[in-house]
Amino acid sequence: MRMVWGMALAAAACATAPLSEDKAVRQIEHVTEAVYLGNDRIKLTTDKPLLMPIEDLEFAVLARAADAASERGAERFAIVHAEYHQRGAFLSPDLEPLGQTYIGSYERLLRFREEEQKRFGQTTGMTVVVQLQEEGEISVRQSFDAEETYEAMIGAWIKRGDL
Repeated sequence: MRMVWGMALAAAACATAPLSEDKAVRQIEHVTEAVYLGNDRIKLTTDKPLLMPIEDLEFAVLARAADAASERGAERFAIVHAEYHQRGAFLSPDLEPLGQTYIGSYERLLRFREEEQKRFGQTTGMTVVVQLQEEGEISVRQSFDAEETYEAMIGAWIKRGDL
C-alpha cells in the first residue's frame, strides 16, 4: 500500500503545472531586497543560494528592478552601479562610484559580469543601483523597459523553474 501511495504522489508531482507567476514572484522576493534611495534610485541586493546559477540571480535582480520601477511609475530604468560579491574575498573591491557605471541592456550586464569574474572569481551575490526614468525622459543610451523586462524575466524564471 505504501508503494502505491508513493507512486501516486510521485505521479501527482510530475503532473503539476509549471511555476505560477505568484510563486515566481515570491521566490524572486526571497533572494532579492529592494530599497528606495531617493532621487529615483533603487538599491537591490542579493545573496545567491549555493546551487543557484548566476544567470538566475541576474534574472531575479532585473525582475525585481523592473517591478520596483513600475511600482514607482517609471517606464524605464538603467543600472548605474553594479557590484558582484565574490566568495572568499575579504576586502570588497572598490568599484566605480555611483553613476559611473551604466548598464542598459542584458548583453552589457553579461559583459560586465564576465569582466568582474575574470578579476575576482566566483560570484556569490550582487548589489545594483538602478536609476528610474520617467515617461518622456529621453536618454541617448540604452535602458531597460520596465514592463517588457518584468514579463521576460518572470517568464524565464517560470520556464527554468530551478530555484
